[in-house]
Amino acid sequence: RESEDAGECARTLSALFGDDGKSLLMLFRETRRHGMIDLSTRLLSRYPLLSSEMMIPANLLFPVAYAGFVGENVERYQVPPDLVLGVIREESSFNSRAVSRAGAMGLMQLMPSTCKWIAGKLKVAEVSAVLFDPAFNIEAGTWYLRFLLDRNGGSFVGALASYNAGSSRMSAWRNTFVPSEDPMAAIEMIGIEETREYVRRVLESMAVYRSFYLDGGRYACD
Repeated sequence: RESEDAGECARTLSALFGDDGKSLLMLFRETRRHGMIDLSTRLLSRYPLLSSEMMIPANLLFPVAYAGFVGENVERYQVPPDLVLGVIREESSFNSRAVSRAGAMGLMQLMPSTCKWIAGKLKVAEVSAVLFDPAFNIEAGTWYLRFLLDRNGGSFVGALASYNAGSSRMSAWRNTFVPSEDPMAAIEMIGIEETREYVRRVLESMAVYRSFYLDGGRYACD
């Protein structure tokens, strides 16, 4: 319901302000400042002019939302917080009700079949009832990232490529190239262009999160 309200609000603002960049920037800042992550990201997606880094400080473009769930699960599964935040940002823009054209769901855009498999590992019975629940979605996604990191020798490139394209589709790539040995070369060796670009985007987001939010080993919400 919250996501639907954010979408309706974004459409109303579109009708009211059109190409008024200054007003849109003010709205983005205010919605972001008050923790309305979903609405602020809808505004960004509807108004490309807001994406210019000259208009919006980069720390506003890389929010930390659901910090409690993220912090709890990165500690539990020993996954870097910048990896989880980078995946959420690129997968759903922190929209907990997001659904992709392929059917991936929630903050970390997990396919229902993958979610069902992970739910079995986590001893969650009624997975259909919690697919969009931020607490479950973040835990399932973080658990899956840990699984993929272990399967790819700790390589972020290998884990992210498998997260995007599917572990089975990347098995041949892993058999011919060890991604942990040379990450930059590993990216270029990914045969699927969409996955190659996805890995680059998440790695870039991770770098920004590390530079903006890492403070004494902890991430803080702005």
